Amino acid sequence: MAAGCNRRYSLGCVLAAVDTDQSTIHVNADPNKKQSHQHAMLRAIAAFKLVKAVLMVLVALAAHALISQDVAQWVRDMEGALQMRAHSHYIRLLLIKLGALQPHSLEAISAVALGYAVLLSAEGIGLWLEKRWAEYLTTVITISLVPLELYEIWHHATPAKFIVLALNLAVVAYLIAVLRRGRAASRVPK
Repeated sequence: MAAGCNRRYSLGCVLAAVDTDQSTIHVNADPNKKQSHQHAMLRAIAAFKLVKAVLMVLVALAAHALISQDVAQWVRDMEGALQMRAHSHYIRLLLIKLGALQPHSLEAISAVALGYAVLLSAEGIGLWLEKRWAEYLTTVITISLVPLELYEIWHHATPAKFIVLALNLAVVAYLIAVLRRGRAASRVPK
């Protein structure tokens, strides 16, 4: 601590300590650069959440549109329209699973997708506006989905599932760091 400093976290004391010890000169870094980086990262996470929200709305609308149709006939029409070939194995599996869905299942899918879209929208808008509650909400929701992702990986591991898990863990780790920095900054005496 620099001479004459009686407050532990005083900016003047920290800068004085930095000036006397050249090995810690990085402490005197431009705080605007760190703020700009945090702002950009929160915006990127927010944009990702908002894109997912739009996709969930599309899923909800598609499921709702299929309720009033003969789903099996719709699947046959889609197979013909897409000219199914051997290389479209995953599309064929998706269409088969869609064809087996009953109207009550489609209603449930639509409702859950719409609810998840609302939640993702709240997260995305809150993070975009850099609201503290959104950082907490996103952290809690994202970490709560990790056990489901681990379960999916345990039963059928794919590279995509590992990538999703890694991205979600990175988002959680980043948000926890942001929350800790914010809490530490609020404790600094002024």
